[in-house]
Amino acid sequence: MMFELAGDHQSLSDLTDFELVLSHCFEKIGAVNPKWQHSEVFKAALQYGRQSGYFNSQNLLTTFGQEFAKIKLFDLAEAA
Repeated sequence: MMFELAGDHQSLSDLTDFELVLSHCFEKIGAVNPKWQHSEVFKAALQYGRQSGYFNSQNLLTTFGQEFAKIKLFDLAEAA
């Protein structure tokens, strides 16, 4: 199973897109408060992502979330 996923470039791309969008959600909720438990921060970031239209009810990227990830990736490439 692991080797199948590693060989599937689409799976790796989706994971990267998910991480890009989730990191944006962490930034937006201000996930720098050391008092927050890690699971609480993760839940809050996912909730923000769902409310913003990045994730669906199953926490998968929506089409909007995928397009947003492309923009974030472009922004990262420009910054480098």
